Amino acid sequence: MSRTLRALAVAVAIVAAAGGLSACEPAGPRVLIFGDSLTIEAKGSGDWASILSGYSVDWSGVKYMTSPCNGIAAAKKITYVPDVVIINYAGNSGSFQENCMAGEKGQALADRYRKDVQTLISRYRNGTTKIVVMGAPARKQTLDQSNLVFTTLQSLAADPANQVGFYDGGRLLTPNRQVPTRAATCLSPRETGSRCGTSQDPKKNYIRDAQLEHLCPTGGTIGGTCGMYSSGAVRLSLNLRDAIKVAKVAKR
Repeated sequence: MSRTLRALAVAVAIVAAAGGLSACEPAGPRVLIFGDSLTIEAKGSGDWASILSGYSVDWSGVKYMTSPCNGIAAAKKITYVPDVVIINYAGNSGSFQENCMAGEKGQALADRYRKDVQTLISRYRNGTTKIVVMGAPARKQTLDQSNLVFTTLQSLAADPANQVGFYDGGRLLTPNRQVPTRAATCLSPRETGSRCGTSQDPKKNYIRDAQLEHLCPTGGTIGGTCGMYSSGAVRLSLNLRDAIKVAKVAKR
């Protein structure tokens, strides 16, 4: 290597070390997501990367059948400062792994969620990170309880002391907290051709499984993957994208 090239290489290395250049730098703002089984199905959707293009998405706060207390544990392992944090929990009273809940139900569950989500908000109260609490889509089997958790987290986000955003994650799945349905009219213009008509109605797609719990038409999986096109997972990914737009910087 010539002296000129060697000097240039050294200069580039110095700039990279100072943060000016780095092959490891993420493309776009860093978005850290916390969530449970429904959220992991958005990750399992092959569409999330295009829907959330422009962001560097970290799903390390998302696990199958989990709760906000698991999110607190995950947050302690994250060493960087995210640009945006999305908190999206539906209302599990237990966890599939590393259970940190006490089987709370009803108001006790809502109170526990308020406490633990507040802990997550406080952790990222740094004056720069934008935070949004995303209310999860309604759940058929535990409708009253999921609605209670939804309104509790909505009121938490509305607390002026927190200064965080709120977004209805059921907008394209259970708008206005309607009782979940298995199929919905295909999204226009996104769902056309082979991406429309996965239900018995050629103009509708399945957006939930037969139990009206998970988003994959054939049921949820630990990794969130689905063996067929999952319109429900795509809809949740679209809601995640739009939730980022209403995120706010939490007050110190």
